[in-house]
Amino acid sequence: MVKLAIVPSMLVVLAMAMTCANAETFEEQVKATDLTNAEQVFALSLWCQEHNLPSKARQYLFQVIKIDKDHAEARTLLGQVRVGDRWVAKSLLNQKGGEPAKGGNDDQNGPVGPPPSAKDVVWNLVTIKDPKPANTFVNSYIERMSTVGNDSNAMEISISTLVTEDNLPTALPRLCAALQRPDFTDLYGPSAVIQALLKDGRRADARLLFPYVAIASLRCTDADDLISFAYSAAQLRDKRAIPRLIELMGNANTELASAAGEAVASITALPRDSMTVDKAISWWGRFYRTDEVDILRAQLKSKDPETALAAANQLGAVQEKKVIDVLIDLLKQDDPKVTAKALQLVTVFTGRDWAYVPTDPKEDRLKRVELLAKWWKENRETFTLLIDPRLVKDSAVAHDPGSATSVDPVLAAISNLAANDSKVAAKAEAELIGRAGEAVPALITGLGSDNPITSRKSHEILQRISKKSDIAFNPRDAAELKQKAIGAWRTWAIAQKFLTEDQGEEQE
Repeated sequence: MVKLAIVPSMLVVLAMAMTCANAETFEEQVKATDLTNAEQVFALSLWCQEHNLPSKARQYLFQVIKIDKDHAEARTLLGQVRVGDRWVAKSLLNQKGGEPAKGGNDDQNGPVGPPPSAKDVVWNLVTIKDPKPANTFVNSYIERMSTVGNDSNAMEISISTLVTEDNLPTALPRLCAALQRPDFTDLYGPSAVIQALLKDGRRADARLLFPYVAIASLRCTDADDLISFAYSAAQLRDKRAIPRLIELMGNANTELASAAGEAVASITALPRDSMTVDKAISWWGRFYRTDEVDILRAQLKSKDPETALAAANQLGAVQEKKVIDVLIDLLKQDDPKVTAKALQLVTVFTGRDWAYVPTDPKEDRLKRVELLAKWWKENRETFTLLIDPRLVKDSAVAHDPGSATSVDPVLAAISNLAANDSKVAAKAEAELIGRAGEAVPALITGLGSDNPITSRKSHEILQRISKKSDIAFNPRDAAELKQKAIGAWRTWAIAQKFLTEDQGEEQE
């Protein structure tokens, strides 16, 4: 429990809180708070403590220091003191000196104190308003999920009924409510609803439902249901699920244990082949309070090539230029599997393969790496990493519209041109046509995609935008013919000022 003591510097914050004095309920108080403003969130934390909500108070203190890492009052209330340029828990200090005790966490952006267990994770449940409380149509479809087989026709009908555009606004709050009841025992159906929502591009709705499923998983013992939960966790990559997944990794059911391990590997961006319970525990202890991008930056420095490559894959989507430095080092290694994967990413991010062949003699490979390193030194300040959306399509960073580091919407639309869901593909096509000239550079990049649907649709959209039909292009053509067509589109784009000469050269 957080013990809050008022200090003089808090008076300003309390005064700010008075502007929300008419907000009587927790939900109203949250609604009246700018959750991106450290001082307002701090005032909300004080309000929670005063209204006997200690866990919420602590949760918002952590949010304060996420916004402002040097917020002294919040750090003090969390039992932390400043040592040099770091904040550490008082309990980790040696009594004689001001240095952290041995064994203390010295990661400035990392956690303070032990990480929460599965039952102690704060999920920030969002209360979803039911737009039609008198409408009981969806109730029977929700309730029967606990009584029918997972693979039954009745279960499939329930899922498909709940996720329709007309039913979802009512079904979502009621499914969340059902998951909080001890007598509602099904996880398979709600997890399948999450997967259906993700497939339909409704990630925000899936994220609202997932915390309720995660909490319900604590009382679930059915292996098939828990496997479905693990699969949903892997798709959403919500790291708060890690403690529960760690528990499931030790389950006697080997299929469930394997599914949990796969989910942990997906969330942590660590290699699946070497994933163990101990490694998962270590990762959670280090990163449970760290932002996803910061986690990936830390893993980019890993001595394990597979870990660094997985991090590089996702960080390229947020224009983290240190990725190229790491890939240059990996290209110098002797393991052809590592160098082949590094080459794949370098090719994507720079738009060229540098005539590097992973199986060539080391002396020849190093000469190619030297050319890459020289080019990168000259261009890193002005070069924008190119992104193949196929490589980042499963990234939580790429899909979270609320993230400051989200993938460019044009690139996201390019990746969705080949979506299995026709609605998603049609929406992506309309988005690119609507953006017209802005989308041209990405569409030209899309022409070179290995996916023939992406390259074909990119060409068709370029034809619509340009009103040109004299550039022949077939995604099944030989590489030389495809490159000739792509070159023609670059020439046109430069003439129309959609690309500069330098950008055209970089794409070649």
